[in-house]
Amino acid sequence: PSQILVNEYVDNWGIASHFEDFAAFGDTIATISLGNPVYMTLEQPKEPNNQCGEILRDTKVLLERRSLLILSGEARNAYRHGITRHTNVWTPDQGLLKREGG
Repeated sequence: PSQILVNEYVDNWGIASHFEDFAAFGDTIATISLGNPVYMTLEQPKEPNNQCGEILRDTKVLLERRSLLILSGEARNAYRHGITRHTNVWTPDQGLLKREGG
């Protein structure tokens, strides 16, 4: 599979956690963050689908400007991913950043 999605998250908007379609997107997903820093949430639901509300584990990953995140293996297959709505994002090099629209 060879698919490309381009998403722009304006202000502090995000997208709910989800699995990408396995048949359409394959075993590996690469995410390039070009804009302002955002948090990507990774959630491991009890059942590997987009409807399951029982979460076994979750974490947040800081996607800094001009960063690359590759999801494969367990991270791709067992965890949903989404962009979390946050008004404030902490970055190691710039400290606390206020996102617009909060």
